[in-house]
Amino acid sequence: MGFLAEKIETRWDSFSRIDAVKSGAVRFAPGLSLKFQERLPEQIGLTIDGGSLNAITKFSGNKQEISFTDYLPSAVPYYLTEPNDVLIFDPRGGLDVLSAIYHNAQNIETIEFYPLIIDMVKNDSKIGDARAFIRASKKRYDIIQISPQDTLAAASSGIYGLTEDYHFTVEAFKDYIGHLDEKGVLSITLYLIPPPRHELRIISMALKALEEIGVPSPENHISVIRTWGTITIIIKRDELSRSDIKKIKEFCRERHFDIEYYHGINREETNIYNRFQEPLYFNLISKIIDAQVRERFFKDYLFDISPVTDDRPFFHHFFKWDRIKDTYNIFGEKWQPFLEGGYIVPAVFIQALIASIIFIVLPIFFFIRTPDSRLTGGTPVLLSYFFFIGMGFMFAEISMIQVFILYLGHPVYSISTVLFTILISSGIGSYVSGKNIKSRESGVGSREFRFCLLALCSIIVIYALSLPSLLEIILPEGIIWRQIISFILLFPMGFLMGMPFPRGIRILTSPSSPPSQPPPSPPSEGGDRGGWLIPWAWCVNGCSSVMSSVLVILIALSFGFKTALILSAAAYACALIIFNSSILTRTVRNQKGKNILTQRRKG
Repeated sequence: MGFLAEKIETRWDSFSRIDAVKSGAVRFAPGLSLKFQERLPEQIGLTIDGGSLNAITKFSGNKQEISFTDYLPSAVPYYLTEPNDVLIFDPRGGLDVLSAIYHNAQNIETIEFYPLIIDMVKNDSKIGDARAFIRASKKRYDIIQISPQDTLAAASSGIYGLTEDYHFTVEAFKDYIGHLDEKGVLSITLYLIPPPRHELRIISMALKALEEIGVPSPENHISVIRTWGTITIIIKRDELSRSDIKKIKEFCRERHFDIEYYHGINREETNIYNRFQEPLYFNLISKIIDAQVRERFFKDYLFDISPVTDDRPFFHHFFKWDRIKDTYNIFGEKWQPFLEGGYIVPAVFIQALIASIIFIVLPIFFFIRTPDSRLTGGTPVLLSYFFFIGMGFMFAEISMIQVFILYLGHPVYSISTVLFTILISSGIGSYVSGKNIKSRESGVGSREFRFCLLALCSIIVIYALSLPSLLEIILPEGIIWRQIISFILLFPMGFLMGMPFPRGIRILTSPSSPPSQPPPSPPSEGGDRGGWLIPWAWCVNGCSSVMSSVLVILIALSFGFKTALILSAAAYACALIIFNSSILTRTVRNQKGKNILTQRRKG
């Protein structure tokens, strides 16, 4: 018998769409033990952008109504420490809040990413990004809990592998552990999505974070338990004692959960209740825990499960470029999973590259060989200037959008702030370049402009090396102040980024004939000033911008945004070399001289 679903309410804002749905099929209790045989309280489904199902659970104040929360794997930290101060990230419908209430937590703080959920659920959560909140907080907590929510979306969304996630990076885990009390516990619950990769990366990042903060034996601080549908990683600030391990064992035995790891576990203790053909997770986790075989395991494993950082925050990007065939086979010879990992990006880049070669590069070399062509052999060098400034602009712009997501707390804030600042500042830079920077020799060799390009390269390199640390120091509470600071920091770079293109156009349109020569006959369309090259310059620059917007993501996936910014500076440095070279000067003069002779012949 089917269940009818009734949409109760829908709300929109610039962040998301939230739907509340009433249906008898709504049963939200991730990893609930099969030992719990009673009925769940009434629940209303909650979806974000049509996915990420959560639920609002009816609670009248009687704790007996929510006794099922004690049978969830997320309840395990309440057995390991006194829950005086509890912090819950993104509680959504509030299930983990109910669990904290059931286990007598004294002070419960929640931070919710989506403002509409707070309005709909009517709870007291703070609005904002969990990572920004924890970095600004001075408080320590007994329990920090991260609930299962978006991991399922990672398996279904076509571009989720390209989505940055600053909640799951090595630096994020250092922040979380640093805000735990002396006996505090960090608990992370994920859905099981085969083949194993999300949970393995979480464990590898936890180990890396513990190592970087100076913990001598990180493996002694971690335990892992598994249910029929979830896996929970427990990270304790101090070492898990014998008493802690005993409590974890009792907790799992009473609920028929499997223990996958604690320091000193035997193979026979695993894979008991929710069985695989072999103790799969124990075997995999053991290889990550062992520091001597860890790096080799990362290299040989089908997926990339190495730790990710704030510079390369693509937690959901697991696929390896050299394991495409093996990945295709393990997913049953289906191509859909490749969209998750971002393999669509190189396909888009290849398409843009082929179109560019056909419509830009080939026509240039074809017309060079035409007897009456106005193109010269140095024209590709001249047009490459516009290619490099397009590349430098897009590499810097997209990298800055990603860098400022962590500082501003949301992609919407980052995109709007960075684009607004760069468009305004580069527009002003373009205007100043055309009005106030005097050129010599038809615009070639301008000392002021060479200095501006050099300054731009320097600023980009400085930002690549120091901007994340600088933003971490100046982290005020209010989003308005953060946007103002972002505008101030980005304006100089955007101002200088606006100068190269109009300067290049000025080279093409500046007067060409020496004073001793008579003026040429009236120009035909495009003029004798080389203005006919302007459409080519626009095309090359636009083409470079399109390809670079894809290429920068590929570079960031493999090497990080710091590398992308360094390459942006390198592209502007190439433009500076071309601008300052005798090749450019000779190309412009030869081109304009050829145009004058052509006009005289026609006259």
